[in-house]
Amino acid sequence: CHVTTSVTSLNLDGNVLDSDGAELLSDHLKCFSQLRALSLNACRLNNDGCIELSIGATSCPELTSLSLSSNEIGDDGASALAEALPEFQNEGLTSLILSRNSVEGPGAASLMEAWIRLTRLQTLDLNDNLLDDDAVTDVLRAIEQHDAASIPAT
Repeated sequence: CHVTTSVTSLNLDGNVLDSDGAELLSDHLKCFSQLRALSLNACRLNNDGCIELSIGATSCPELTSLSLSSNEIGDDGASALAEALPEFQNEGLTSLILSRNSVEGPGAASLMEAWIRLTRLQTLDLNDNLLDDDAVTDVLRAIEQHDAASIPAT
């Protein structure tokens, strides 16, 4: 990156990024050292695009909000995000929005495992995905474990 930008919020909602656009954006995110909010809702991102984005987003040390709703992200993309979550510097990510995608039980389980360890992540939105009763039960258990992990030791 030759020039570092001071942009703190980037909203590309509704644009057609798909996998190629996500890869291009991922390559350039390292230039956004001050980026706090990234919104890519309804950008036709699929699993491959989400995997690329997961890699690039970790190079934004100030990122606190990542919104990827209304895309085509499934379990593989959700799992890639889950693997990337611990890489966020200082556990800075506080909000991850994945509503209106195609995440099922395995992807949700991966996200829940990561979420339990990240006490600063306060919002994880999985509404309007493909979660069955077992997956919802797992989510509720993870919320209990997350809340217990968030309580400071006395």
